[in-house]
Amino acid sequence: VIGACSVVTRDVPPRTINAGNPCRVLPPRA
Repeated sequence: VIGACSVVTRDVPPRTINAGNPCRVLPPRA
């Protein structure tokens, strides 16, 4: 999942939540 208004600058791992500018992997939700 890519968050709204996120700037993806490299490959992201599968099945992760990514957000921010630049895009970063967020910790898994419980």
